[in-house]
Amino acid sequence: MKKIIKYISVLAIIAISSCSSVDDKDIATLDTVSVYSITNITGTNAVLSMSVYRDNPLLIEYLNATTVKSYETNTYVDNSDDTTYAVSFNKVKVTEQESGTDFIEEISYVIDADVALGTGTLTITNSDLSEEVYTISIAKQNRFI
Repeated sequence: MKKIIKYISVLAIIAISSCSSVDDKDIATLDTVSVYSITNITGTNAVLSMSVYRDNPLLIEYLNATTVKSYETNTYVDNSDDTTYAVSFNKVKVTEQESGTDFIEEISYVIDADVALGTGTLTITNSDLSEEVYTISIAKQNRFI
């Protein structure tokens, strides 16, 4: 019985001494990016939600609960202030054609919303100049990357 206790004690000492403490360098650091989260989009053929990246040329559209599409953006302008969200940009939609050349379409997005209420409108102007206006909810968020 003394030998069993002695072996258990030795194993416990080895197990405890082999454990290392957590160093600051072992902890992962996660970066965040600022986005406009657009939800409750109401209108004809509306997507479920959108994320407009403020510091990166990126738009993510959540078409439904399982389908997501990402697009490059350009001409991003953010004139938002403490009371109004005022954002505009172009979505760059690239469509592969059978001929092998890509068809590039730029679609204009304009967001005008009230900061306090978190609601407003999204106006989308297609390349054929047809317009669609949607009511939206909007919030500024930080997301992990």
